[in-house]
Amino acid sequence: SGINAEYGGPKPAPSCADPDGGRKTQKGCFCPDGQVMEGGKCIDAGECKCEYAGKRYDIGEKFNKPDICQTCKCVGNGKENCGDMKCNTKCKKDEIEITVDG
Repeated sequence: SGINAEYGGPKPAPSCADPDGGRKTQKGCFCPDGQVMEGGKCIDAGECKCEYAGKRYDIGEKFNKPDICQTCKCVGNGKENCGDMKCNTKCKKDEIEITVDG
């Protein structure tokens, strides 16, 4: 996992969160094509973990998004496959259930 020395590259540099990098340019060292900088190392873009609610999930790991009633599986490239899960919102007698978009 070497780093290519280049005179100009995207700013910010490509990362798992932003695989294409930014639109500005900067001088410095960058990862070879098809790789991104993650945790100070160059890794293949396909090795990017998934992130949800501030937690990182490994490829193949399943996690729930209870706020939007979905269950997801990390499939690599920072992408996830999600499907609906059953959510039981039970309110007490003096409470009203509301849904918030966004």
